[in-house]
Amino acid sequence: MLSHVTSLDRWWQPAALPDPTAAIRQKELRFRNGDPFERFALVRYAIIALSIITPAIILKTARFAPRGGVHHDWSADPMQEVQRSLQSGQQHTALASLKAEAERSPDNPEILRALATLAADISPADARRCYHRLNALGLATDADYAGHAALLAKLHDFTGAKAVLSNISKEAQAMPQAQYAWLAIWREAGDFAAVADTLDKLTAQAPCDVEIVLDLVRKASAAKTPVELLGRIEASLLKSLRHWMSSGRAQDVLPLARQMASLPVSSTVHRTHMAQILRNLPGTPVQHRLAAVRFALPLQLSTADQIQLRTDYQNEIAWSGGLSAEDKENVAAYLQSQNEHSLVTSIISDREALTEPRLFARRFDSLLELGSWREAGAMNAAREAPLLPRSRAVAQALATLQKRMSRSHTVEILLNEALVASQRENRALDCYAVGCAAIDHTLPTLAASAFATALDISTDRAKTMQAIMRSARQGRLPLDILMRSLIGSPAMQDESIQESLIYLSLLSGQKVDGMLAVIRSRRQTTPDNVYLRFLEALALHQQGNHFEAAGLLIPLPQYRWHQGEAAVLASIIASAGKIDRTSALIQQIDVTQLLPEEHTLFDPWRNRVSLGNGLLGSVGEK
Repeated sequence: MLSHVTSLDRWWQPAALPDPTAAIRQKELRFRNGDPFERFALVRYAIIALSIITPAIILKTARFAPRGGVHHDWSADPMQEVQRSLQSGQQHTALASLKAEAERSPDNPEILRALATLAADISPADARRCYHRLNALGLATDADYAGHAALLAKLHDFTGAKAVLSNISKEAQAMPQAQYAWLAIWREAGDFAAVADTLDKLTAQAPCDVEIVLDLVRKASAAKTPVELLGRIEASLLKSLRHWMSSGRAQDVLPLARQMASLPVSSTVHRTHMAQILRNLPGTPVQHRLAAVRFALPLQLSTADQIQLRTDYQNEIAWSGGLSAEDKENVAAYLQSQNEHSLVTSIISDREALTEPRLFARRFDSLLELGSWREAGAMNAAREAPLLPRSRAVAQALATLQKRMSRSHTVEILLNEALVASQRENRALDCYAVGCAAIDHTLPTLAASAFATALDISTDRAKTMQAIMRSARQGRLPLDILMRSLIGSPAMQDESIQESLIYLSLLSGQKVDGMLAVIRSRRQTTPDNVYLRFLEALALHQQGNHFEAAGLLIPLPQYRWHQGEAAVLASIIASAGKIDRTSALIQQIDVTQLLPEEHTLFDPWRNRVSLGNGLLGSVGEK
């Protein structure tokens, strides 16, 4: 084959092939400048010059307005400018501009009044200086005095507010500002009769500020104001609420609904109106409908009412259909505020809680409130359990201790560490849970210390005390240990738990004579207080005055007695030889719910009743 090749070229090399680019004509490439102003040099130079000159022109011609604020012509009509600023949400900008104007015209009364009005909420110190300047110039009017008094009352300078109000003419006392100042003064003094009168005057002119009246209703109820006065204050609140709802301000009521839901309204009529308002709020949130359900029943619930309320709650939740996680959390938050923790654990299942961190936290808290610390620990021991935003130390301890451990020393170390962490986080509920776990592990001293800490930091000591009493009865916690842990505690001075503390002191036999003097002093103030009558009877019984003690309890006073209190009451009457009067009550008492000291009083009489009528017949009056 190769013998036929005559050319010496290497035919297998690429060079032997014709060059395909040889026939292509060469082209010249040119690139255009990327500057869009290349063709318009004059335009470019003009823009550069304008950018340099413009700031200078602005600084030269514009009046000073801090932070780029809007210019206000205070010299024209200062009060009109104030209103315009408030409406447009430019309070801080307008304030700085007005302060600059006041520095230029320090004796201009209109500028001073405008600044005082604008600064009253956002800069009280400036407002105060303006009122003092007006007074120094001798230009203060009744309206200025009223505004000054209202400002001082807001700052809790009630002595100063009264002094300023004394300068107001009798006619000017009816001004809303003056009335609001007096309202704050009477509220601080606890004179709710004067509060009711002032509200009547204010609502006769225009509806009151809803937030102010909400606070007044709460404080008046806490002060145990007479029903008639409390009803007048509630009526003022409802008048203002109805005005807001009918004038297109229902959206403004919505943020206040949570406060309304927990309001202790006493009047049945007023409760019905409150329920209607809550059901008519924009969006009809399910938690506010539940609050309406609560307002449909009396403020003080009987046992039958409590059963009905839980049924109504469940029906309202069922009517709402499938709730989103957010709605369910809102429902849980409301139910927790009403101490309905068993309902919370029923609507948020253990499995569902593991899928939603917020629901997990709600269920965890409710279990702690119920004293079900083992179940709460089991939740946190689950592999898929979400991390709690707080209470991590107590959650870890409970998860570790949910199954009984034999080494009590290890248990005590874990619970002590959890208690320290809970106290650091200021979590009364977690301290209470540590106490419950300590009782179950037979650590009474640690339990009492945890309960005392919970009381110290609690924001609702009456509720915390009820929970402690329940757990102490279930765990048979000796009262002398608990009372020792409370020595020096600030909770000992809390008025809301004084009756409970007196009861515990009398049961444990501590300071009986002193407690009797305290009880009788309190009874002079509130002679119709049934529980104080019971406490006086217990004190007399502990002193050995059995007949005098029983005389205070016959006939049996109507009250919602706990099983432990009922056991003590029956024991006092039986000790006076009147066991026949209490035999039926004695047989109904659940002895598993008694404190050790209640058992000591009750068990002898229970044993006698259990022996039968033969022994009962031999018991006579001495």
